[in-house]
Amino acid sequence: MSYDEFYNQDPKLVRFYVRAYEITREREEWARWRMGAYIYTAIADLIPAINPFSKSQPQDYLNKPFAITQEEQDKRDEEDYAKKVEIFKQAMIAQAKLNDKNKNK
Repeated sequence: MSYDEFYNQDPKLVRFYVRAYEITREREEWARWRMGAYIYTAIADLIPAINPFSKSQPQDYLNKPFAITQEEQDKRDEEDYAKKVEIFKQAMIAQAKLNDKNKNK
């Protein structure tokens, strides 16, 4: 807010500038939190590689950013579910074919 706006404009304007500043600070805080979450996830995925006594393998880093909105998360959940259903179908078809081969012998 400039000097002229503060002293010569409507006093209510100060409230809007303060609210805009608060919103900006909140966005910056969420951005810092999200960066920390990415770093935490990356370190957690690499812990098995650092620990000499770990029997598990390091995991791959995230292939997609975190979902920000609930709609985006729901869409991702639906896609993951559809992939799992497709894998299950393929496994059932393969099992049925294997059972048919064994019955025909």
